[in-house]
Amino acid sequence: MGQRYEKPEVVKVTEAQEGVYLASGARAGAGWNISVSDMGTNENGHIFKAECTSTQDFSAPGMTIVMDFNHPIVSAIVDQPGFSCSCSGTTLTVTSNSGIEGSSGYKAYAQVTVKATEASFTDSLVCTASSCV
Repeated sequence: MGQRYEKPEVVKVTEAQEGVYLASGARAGAGWNISVSDMGTNENGHIFKAECTSTQDFSAPGMTIVMDFNHPIVSAIVDQPGFSCSCSGTTLTVTSNSGIEGSSGYKAYAQVTVKATEASFTDSLVCTASSCV
């Protein structure tokens, strides 16, 4: 007997400025908990460390970490090999360039150095939201 099809549920968050959509079943793989730590500033920018912890066993083609900040980001560097990053407005996206697998409790880290449009904004950067998929 085949598996029973369950239609994915789509929820529109109307309070979001750009109309954010959430979909169940959008991607198979691990559930993640994320914490972002402010590691301070140096001559290269403001340093943040994202720690993603898996809540279940998984095998995935990659990982994406998204961090939103209180000021627009103009440049970013990730210090882990196998990761790349890009910024657009106040959003920083860090992507693993290879597949990962592990069990519940597996931790993945990414440390990024970011710069805002002005030095004073770089010094006062705050991560306002984050996610890991």
